[in-house]
Amino acid sequence: MKDTFLSKKLKLGLFKSVFGGFLVVVGILLPLLALAVNIFSDDFEAYNLGSIAGQGYWQSGGGENFQVQDVFYHGGVQAISSTEWPGAVNKKYVGVGNGMAEGIISFWWYPTDVKGGSPSMFVALRAYSPANGMSDNFANIRVIKSDEIYKLQIQEMTVPFNWFDVAEVSLEEWHFLSLKFDFGTETYSIKLDNEARSNDYPTGSYAPWNEMNVLLIYSTQWKSYIDDISDEEGGPLELEIKGISPASGTEITDLDTNLTIEYIGFDWEIYDGFIVNFREDKLGEVALSLLYEQDELEESGNGQKTINLESFGISRNGKWYLTALGFGVRLDVEQGMFLGPRGYIDFWTDELVLDPYYLIFNVEDLPPPFTFTDPEDWYGTNVERFASSTALFSNFVGFLAPTFEKISDLALRTETMFDKQQAYDRGYALGSVFPIAENYIKKIDGFFGGFPLATFFKYLILVMVAIFVIRAVFKFIPFFG
Repeated sequence: MKDTFLSKKLKLGLFKSVFGGFLVVVGILLPLLALAVNIFSDDFEAYNLGSIAGQGYWQSGGGENFQVQDVFYHGGVQAISSTEWPGAVNKKYVGVGNGMAEGIISFWWYPTDVKGGSPSMFVALRAYSPANGMSDNFANIRVIKSDEIYKLQIQEMTVPFNWFDVAEVSLEEWHFLSLKFDFGTETYSIKLDNEARSNDYPTGSYAPWNEMNVLLIYSTQWKSYIDDISDEEGGPLELEIKGISPASGTEITDLDTNLTIEYIGFDWEIYDGFIVNFREDKLGEVALSLLYEQDELEESGNGQKTINLESFGISRNGKWYLTALGFGVRLDVEQGMFLGPRGYIDFWTDELVLDPYYLIFNVEDLPPPFTFTDPEDWYGTNVERFASSTALFSNFVGFLAPTFEKISDLALRTETMFDKQQAYDRGYALGSVFPIAENYIKKIDGFFGGFPLATFFKYLILVMVAIFVIRAVFKFIPFFG
């Protein structure tokens, strides 16, 4: 019995030792496995506010030059910001064995202002060899200010180490920067937002440490924010609204028809929603605008919306183009100071319907647009002397038709704004005054013994009015004004 009891204790102790060792190995391997997905991904959400130094492999040159803050960010609720101190350095070193021989490092960047100096921002990928304690950059990008234009540049890492322009950068908005590298081909490239990726440039040879294990961000007198470091290849989706169904150019005979639109690329940290409406082709008349806010749209910023065409209040038949604008609110700040009493301003995007989309309305109850009769048809009906018109006639009518169609359409729409019966009654009442006035003029002439003095003044006034009208008309006619 005693031997059996001791044997069980030994077995239990051995099991505990093996299981404990297994837990230790798992505890070591799990972080490494997690890092293997993308060792440089970072959204700064798990860090304490304040200096980034000592958190998540980050080391900050100068100590306090890069701060974790929760005031301005791209995603989540935290990001890092640089100070304006010349030479602020921030780097993330993950150690030997955790590097990458090829891959993508991308991040979001928000520049605010430039105090001077060149380069103003500098990002590098670095390879480090612990065997000899040596390290060197194999990928360098920078943004500099030149002739009041901010330029993103990439450097070839072999002699003569030239810099090349990639794209222009605008201040005070989030930009997506993506570096792609490959030690096998010893090349790397970069892209900004939705711009085309740059050409491949040489990294140089860095044997025997052919892996990237240091991300370095360097700032010179440039206040900026960095967020959401990842291995994403693409940039942000281009903000756009598309007409999906019915197909563009479809004839609409019933306003009780559904329109489906697709919205793409909305970041609800920036935008609050969008409006859509239709614009008539000839006179540019705008239908009723429909507003959609983010709480009634997809959280991803990408989705579809179905709208009944009756909601737009289309006023007449013709060709109507879909239009759309995004809107939001942003801080009204420059160099750390609020410019207005509200502290923020409303803003609108440019036109978001990038591919023209239109519908041709031909609804029975709506008034038709004014159109010119085809010149060939008109000629064949109204002219008998010659069998057909000349090319000059057809071309001349074709040239004038769009202009006169717009003028005639405007006149027809203006007519609907007035009560024609009331205008007739007023005109008739005004016209009845003239015979009475003429009778008084004759009586005045009789008072002067038949001398047409009052008649003379009447015609003098008419001539003066005619001169005034003619001069006013000629003022607006080219070559006569």
